[in-house]
Amino acid sequence: ARYSLIQFRRLIRAQKKARDKFLKENPDRKSEAPEVTKLGACLIPRFKGKKRYTRFGARCSGVNIDATNPRGALNFMQYLASRQYGDLINQGADSKPGPAKYCTLEMMKNPLYKGEEDIDKMTLASVPFGRSIPRSPFIEVTKLNKILKKVEQTITGKEDLSREELAVALKRAAMQTDEVIARNIKRNPHLYKFYNKLLEKGAQPIKINLDEVAK
Repeated sequence: ARYSLIQFRRLIRAQKKARDKFLKENPDRKSEAPEVTKLGACLIPRFKGKKRYTRFGARCSGVNIDATNPRGALNFMQYLASRQYGDLINQGADSKPGPAKYCTLEMMKNPLYKGEEDIDKMTLASVPFGRSIPRSPFIEVTKLNKILKKVEQTITGKEDLSREELAVALKRAAMQTDEVIARNIKRNPHLYKFYNKLLEKGAQPIKINLDEVAK
């Protein structure tokens, strides 16, 4: 995501400072001077024959129906949609402004930071592939992310991970997900009713006997 530039800029500034210091102290040892990171970017990889997807998110604002100052809240929202705020987002590299008319390569360019062109280009090129993460009423995103994080750690923690080991990790994650869903369904009568309605429409049930799950 483009907001990674916030950290990259700090890193590159520190690297340039270290390089300049080294060269000042060792002018005849240029080949040994610390290197400065060069940035590049590409679209998210995909499996052959499969569609490309990029995770998409947004920050949203609204006016509370009980707001004591709805006009002030509306003015603030108008500011968030303005060119002034769009310039702040673009120059600070904090992702992209909301209005598409402010999402251009020219507006994203910051003269203080060279070499970011690839990232800016890929930021815009990836927009058509953006998809938000599906949310389920039966399990909190934070719980699901915690379960999936363990799978990620299994994959990245072992270079020679076999298909069998991956299958075990995924099966364990699926079981943990079903356990959380089952507890949520048992605790909430409305969710239980909704769950049964989905089953009537042909949805796949979780692989846990609800009668054996404690609330």
